[in-house]
Amino acid sequence: HIFGYGVGNGVNTTNLITATGPDEFGPGGDVFTDDYSTGSFEELATNLSAGINSICGTELALSKFANFNEVCTDTQEIIFTISLENTGGVTNIGAENVILEDSFPAEFANLSIVEPVPAGASFDGQILTYEVGDLAVGASVSIQVSATIPGDAGEFTNIATANASNALLVE
Repeated sequence: HIFGYGVGNGVNTTNLITATGPDEFGPGGDVFTDDYSTGSFEELATNLSAGINSICGTELALSKFANFNEVCTDTQEIIFTISLENTGGVTNIGAENVILEDSFPAEFANLSIVEPVPAGASFDGQILTYEVGDLAVGASVSIQVSATIPGDAGEFTNIATANASNALLVE
């Protein structure tokens, strides 16, 4: 029994059916044979990429700290330090196309990157994007962000994420 799948928008369905047989088992007309049923090709591509990265990819470690645990006044500035390291994982390889992102809550005001601003780092509204690029095994980068947070606004959860084309997403 032959199993075949296609990934992407340019899949020639006629060729796929010729190679695997005419029995269509996918919910959207995109999986032929029933050796393995899945959702869309986009979902399959994401799952295959995650599987390959968990076996063959590198590993990123991300940490984020604030210089205060509590805000007492509306004018108190908080400095967040976000650090990212490529630990190499079991494969001990460099991370490629690394991107760090952090979406700050709407209540955070006066967001800015503390000098010196790393190349590839910018804010778009409340979203920090730091396009790190490639990161060698054992190498790390850090970025600091300052913000003013209302002292009476309550508790916030704010999580940074990082990803690479050959690593799993980390928070």
